[in-house]
Amino acid sequence: MMLRDLKHLLDRNDELSEADFKSAANALLTRQFLYLADERPHYRLITDHFEYFHALFDALGWQLYLDQDFGYVGVLPGDEETYLRLDLTETLFLFIARLAFEEGVEARQTQDGKVHQSAADLLERYGVLTHRESPKKSDYIGLLKRFQRHGLLRLGDEDAATGLPRIALLPALRQVAGDHCLERLEAHLNKTGQANDIDTSETGEP
Repeated sequence: MMLRDLKHLLDRNDELSEADFKSAANALLTRQFLYLADERPHYRLITDHFEYFHALFDALGWQLYLDQDFGYVGVLPGDEETYLRLDLTETLFLFIARLAFEEGVEARQTQDGKVHQSAADLLERYGVLTHRESPKKSDYIGLLKRFQRHGLLRLGDEDAATGLPRIALLPALRQVAGDHCLERLEAHLNKTGQANDIDTSETGEP
């Protein structure tokens, strides 16, 4: 059925090929989130033929999401929290990054849907909110790079004063760390010294 639907799409548009659809699907599976500003051809192809790609990913057990306000399309396996398997430190950073993103949106500090800030500021907030020891610099950079691979943030130039990069928090944080995540973070922060109470068993990496 999917092959038949694809043939009908190609018959109606001589400028597209099967390779175009495969390339867009592979890009989305690899990066999880594609942004109009960064991946315009793939983004346009998927959004222009959203029903086809929705059916395709649904058949594979993935959910296709589209946010036209922030200009991104993404796929997640199952519910949102199965997107990543995170340890406690990564989970807390994910929640705090979502919190920082929302604060930036509320303060109208977005640029092209992104909230820009220093990675050093995010690290400082982690310490203030969780009262936990900060990760080593190399581990922290590794965490940020992992979030970047999954389309949750972008790394910018290094700040000479801190040795840490500027970062752009991306709207896909809303998709991965839903409102219930913020509620869990708030509950955690109200239990000083009980960080291990946060349940990360629901998360799993594709």
